[in-house]
Amino acid sequence: MINKKSSILSLVITFAVILGMGSQLVHLRFNNDLDAFFPLDDPDLIYYKSFTEKFGHDNDYILVGLENNAGVFEQDFLLRSDSVLSDLEAIDGVKSVISLINLKKLVKSPMGYIELPYLHLTDPSQLTKDSLKITKEPHVQDQFLSSDHRSTKLIITHSKFKDKKLADAFVSQIDQTLANYPFDKVRLAGRPIGERAYVWAVQQDFTFFVIFSGLTILIMLIIFIRRPSMVIASLLVSVLSVVMTLSFMTIVGKEIDILSTLIPSILLVVSMSDIIHLYAHAQDEYSKGASMSDAINQAVKKVGFATLLTSITTAVGFITLISIRVQPIIDLGLYSAVGIMFAFGLTYLLFPQLMFLVEPRLKRKRSNPILKRFLDTLYHAVIQRQKLILALFAIASVLIGIGITKLEINAYLIDDLPKDDPVKEDFTYFDTQYDGSKPFTMTVWTPDSAELYSKEIITLIDSIATLAHQTLNANNLVSPASLVKSVYQMQHSGLAKNYKLPETDREWRQVFSTIQKGKIEERFFKVTSGNLARISGFSKDFGSKDGTDRAMAFKADLDQWLDKSVLDYRITGSTQLIEKSHETLSMNLMKGLFAAVIIVSIIAGYMFKSWRMILITLIPNLFPILAIAAVMGFFGIPINLGTSIIFAISFGIVVDDTIHFLSKMREERLAGRSMPYAIKRTIFATGEPIIVTTIILTSGFIIFCFSQFAATFNTGLFVSVSFIVALIADLTLLPVLILYFLPRRTLKKSDNT
Repeated sequence: MINKKSSILSLVITFAVILGMGSQLVHLRFNNDLDAFFPLDDPDLIYYKSFTEKFGHDNDYILVGLENNAGVFEQDFLLRSDSVLSDLEAIDGVKSVISLINLKKLVKSPMGYIELPYLHLTDPSQLTKDSLKITKEPHVQDQFLSSDHRSTKLIITHSKFKDKKLADAFVSQIDQTLANYPFDKVRLAGRPIGERAYVWAVQQDFTFFVIFSGLTILIMLIIFIRRPSMVIASLLVSVLSVVMTLSFMTIVGKEIDILSTLIPSILLVVSMSDIIHLYAHAQDEYSKGASMSDAINQAVKKVGFATLLTSITTAVGFITLISIRVQPIIDLGLYSAVGIMFAFGLTYLLFPQLMFLVEPRLKRKRSNPILKRFLDTLYHAVIQRQKLILALFAIASVLIGIGITKLEINAYLIDDLPKDDPVKEDFTYFDTQYDGSKPFTMTVWTPDSAELYSKEIITLIDSIATLAHQTLNANNLVSPASLVKSVYQMQHSGLAKNYKLPETDREWRQVFSTIQKGKIEERFFKVTSGNLARISGFSKDFGSKDGTDRAMAFKADLDQWLDKSVLDYRITGSTQLIEKSHETLSMNLMKGLFAAVIIVSIIAGYMFKSWRMILITLIPNLFPILAIAAVMGFFGIPINLGTSIIFAISFGIVVDDTIHFLSKMREERLAGRSMPYAIKRTIFATGEPIIVTTIILTSGFIIFCFSQFAATFNTGLFVSVSFIVALIADLTLLPVLILYFLPRRTLKKSDNT
């Protein structure tokens, strides 16, 4: 029973806990680790980690494109490029800078092996000849010259950075160095560049969402609650829910990433649903003549359990995101679920007490005449046009089925960044002008630990690399075979036509001897470790679906002729891991939704003690989820790691209004009212709170449509659509299902659970 003493004690304890936790917010950090999107506990991830121990990470590089409108082979431009290259090499963390400027080839001469540069920077008369020679060597030209010959590429390899600060400082030094030289255009691509762009956008989104979600909620509260004191109390509860959740995340060491920026806005919106239902019932009881304390106690008694169930079902919807074995998505699900339960606890620990202590001057509740007419029309439509409603939903279901067949899983590496983002433009430039910016990596090995540098093995590796180029969109490949070709060319006057595998056994032995004695790998590029070799390069970003299809075709072709007892292979690398996350997404989504359906079914079964109620609960709530999947299919919006969260968020939230509706329906039936009359009273009692919470939820989530990230935009749009579809289903399909499937016998108090 609420009273002054218990209210004050509750407030003091709650605020003390919040202040203690809130002090941790100063330690809140933003995270830019895109490796977090790799699938957890995956054999391919374990293998990739072992690969990095031998060869390092395949994405520890930055690509620099230096443009010159007059063409690359201009002496002034090349001299400036040479100077900037030297400055870049001096930056702490840089392992090497490889470019056409400093590229040299060894040539065998009577005096031994000598190094010859590809470009004679100090001799303008030689540059024309140099350019002609380079065009005859595709493995050099394609790697370091753009298709239009107006830019040259520098490949900066760097150390692995332990944290965001070091990575950002490194990129800033590169920016400053490049800014010291006048180039027509400088373009950058690579993991540190992409991560920095994401973090900047995440920070902007985080600030924007928190501010505008708060303003949106404030406007909605002013419209629907009106009483200033209750508006402030409602907003206070919501804000404190966010504070507690972010504090909890900080305490357990969770940093803000691209997905967790959604959590504050989600909590601000979802917590409002609990408050609206509690306030609406308290106002209703007060309108019937109850005192303020009695009205609050009755409201807590009537909706407290239902609100607990809706909080649990919403939390369940988010928790099912753990089925998508990607850490940022798991974190979004877990911390959102924790925040939702914080919101429920604070709603019942603070709001009733604040309402009791403030004693707002509530006016006797008056029905909105427009809303009353709407609900009255809706009730008569449900009673009189049941078959029509079922027919319309059946037609909609057919259309949904067609739309779902068009749905596909696909994603692009930097698709989330805005179309006009300069970083996105630079990545696209490297894809179009240099055959890709994504790392491509695969390994080959001899199962019996046989020597890699043999004629048979190198010939096989060369064939595999050729097939990878043709099938896997893999370009600029470096492998033991390319190393053998380079050494063979070196031994034959460095002529472009001699960049090929040796022809005679004697030539093979000479090449292998040179590689071993000359320590070629140590001097140039490490491609072997024991009996393990890597084939690496770059690929264009055609999407994860394209990558998966190409990988299947590659494996099918290669497995037809490759004798794995001689040489085995495996595609690996960061790109492959991300594509695998998308590849397994469909099955994981189904597992998550199936788990959510089972848990909600258990809750509905426990609440209503009826298998019919389980069906009645699920049908109207699966309909919105399937509807947004169909819309995505019709409009060609794929499922990916970003959009996958839409379904869990939607299902967890839309079921809330169904539970409130059915809870009120059961209350009316237990009071002895007939089925049609119970439905009428339920529609009039819960219709307004359901409509109000839907408007607030939709208004809150539509804010995400202003995000810089495509996935966040789609989340806001389609979750909002699901709320509107769920509202229609709850107020039309749900009552019809009740009339069709529930027995019409009068319930007794003994039937109450």
